[in-house]
Amino acid sequence: MSFAHNILARERPDSVRLVALPRRSNFFPSPKDWRDEVIYFLLPDRFSDGGESDRPLVDPKNRGVNRPAGFRWDEWAASGGGRFQGGTLNGITSKLDYLNGLGVTTLWVGPTFKQRTHFDSYHGYAIQDFLDIDPRFGNRQDMVQLVAEAHKRGIRILLDVVFNHTGSNWIYANGEDQPPFLPWPRFYQKGDWRNRQGDLTDTIHMADDGVWPMEFQRDEYYSRAGEGDLGAGDIDDPHAEMRRTDFVGDRDINYDGTTALDDITRCYKYWIALTDCDGFRVDTLKHVGQETGRNFCGSIKEFAANLGKSNFFLVGEVAGDDRNADRYLEVLGSNLNATLDLGQTKLELRSVAKGLAPPSSYFDLLKLWDDDLGSHRNSGQRRVSVLDDHDHVFGEKIRFSFRAANDHQAVAGVAIQLFSLGIPCIYYGTEQSLSGPEPSQEVFLPNFGGNDAFLREAMFGPQHPRKSGLDGLAAGSAGFDNSLLGFGAFGTTGAHCCR
Repeated sequence: MSFAHNILARERPDSVRLVALPRRSNFFPSPKDWRDEVIYFLLPDRFSDGGESDRPLVDPKNRGVNRPAGFRWDEWAASGGGRFQGGTLNGITSKLDYLNGLGVTTLWVGPTFKQRTHFDSYHGYAIQDFLDIDPRFGNRQDMVQLVAEAHKRGIRILLDVVFNHTGSNWIYANGEDQPPFLPWPRFYQKGDWRNRQGDLTDTIHMADDGVWPMEFQRDEYYSRAGEGDLGAGDIDDPHAEMRRTDFVGDRDINYDGTTALDDITRCYKYWIALTDCDGFRVDTLKHVGQETGRNFCGSIKEFAANLGKSNFFLVGEVAGDDRNADRYLEVLGSNLNATLDLGQTKLELRSVAKGLAPPSSYFDLLKLWDDDLGSHRNSGQRRVSVLDDHDHVFGEKIRFSFRAANDHQAVAGVAIQLFSLGIPCIYYGTEQSLSGPEPSQEVFLPNFGGNDAFLREAMFGPQHPRKSGLDGLAAGSAGFDNSLLGFGAFGTTGAHCCR
């Protein structure tokens, strides 16, 4: 029997070291050249719940018809700011033909690993269990099925992986959640674990307590440096403040003098072997030391090659100035395929597409990615071109189509992506000119332009968001909050955008 069949026949493993990973077998092959791919990026919670056939399509010329009486944009924003909307892995699978029709050849799926049950971390970047799927998205079998169905259509799958931090699975010994930052080599003592309800426990009793797999239940696996400045320190300093501070309430993993890197790498090898995925988007790569990043990526690539995936794709998130991304590409070399265009290159692409800057302003920036031997070929291979994304770590947090002259302006931006150097990545909803709220409403919305929520509306038309915390795990309609309207595109409720 296959590795996947054996793994899925049992509960998820408690220890990643006890998983016997396979070697070469019959896996889906890598493409010869990732420049031939068109990537589409989605957040599972915001893309589809599979129930669109029971809902009307949003009318782009009369969006107000799908807004209920008494609709208010601030209440719409409250629904989407921190609640699961109900999107699932099976919902994504149900829309593979839609994606195929768009010309998508690779699907980047936002993180689906199990989150803390009492939090509303719908985005997926606060992991409690590295070996399981969050029940709000589905289960491991659903993920395996998604990849298999995508491969039948010639669509490859990139999983979004986090190896810089875990979720907020424990508190500090002083009883604080986020004490002030302590510079290297100082650190705090770890305190109690959080249990399923978010209460404190000194012992992990069950799968919803603390963190899993069990290898990550060691105090020394965490930096325990408190909360500091995510931008502080030199990019070449392995102990920079940006690398040791807890990541917005999460818990930074310590790779100095521990075996944590071996264990986190093995977790993601497990997912390659289980799902047959084709690559990873590596989250917060800049916040991990360059040597650690090189070792992680190199080990992943070697494992994938042993399975027959000779060109397993690794694209890193390196936030800030484009020179940071160029530095990681230089240091990691062939262990990292590409980085995402998240800095000035993306801002110039958006400006050129809107007619606010000459084309030369964008194409001159691409020279940054050239090298003496690679020239324009290096630029094409080592950059993933981004017009929109889910957090806009560099620049104002608004979708490209916000304040657009018309609904077709997105065509210009995507055309530049498709026909210029770099691997194009289309953010979900761009093809529908999703724009967040109406421009006239921005002055009434909290922290507009600085809040990720306005980049993440739901395409599938949820009637209501899930209830907060544990209540949102209830099956069927019992898990949804009837006191709030869903965070649908264009402020709509109960109408979907997937044609």
